Amino acid sequence: ATTILSVVSVAAVLVAAYQTDQNRKLRARCAQIQSLKQKHDDKLNDKLNDKLNDKQNDKDDAKETKEEEEGMKVYPIGFVQSIYKLCVGTPRQGLLAPHSRGIIILQENR
Repeated sequence: ATTILSVVSVAAVLVAAYQTDQNRKLRARCAQIQSLKQKHDDKLNDKLNDKLNDKQNDKDDAKETKEEEEGMKVYPIGFVQSIYKLCVGTPRQGLLAPHSRGIIILQENR
């Protein structure tokens, strides 16, 4: 009976040692998998952040382009009146023909 008891206790010790070794291997594998998952998540987050930044930059560029397309608003403050139907230049001798000069008329409400 003591021999059987000692064989059983040796077997129990061997099983416990085997289980401890298996637990150590499983924990190491879990740590490795968690590390890989963290790296994957970091890469995914970087890609998403890059996409968000690109979209934000595109929006900013579109806004700047829209502002550039709109340009600066110009409001008339008056107009030029001339006797010439086609205004393709200014007569150089306005003193010789005083009625041929253009007139600038400013609007009072501007």
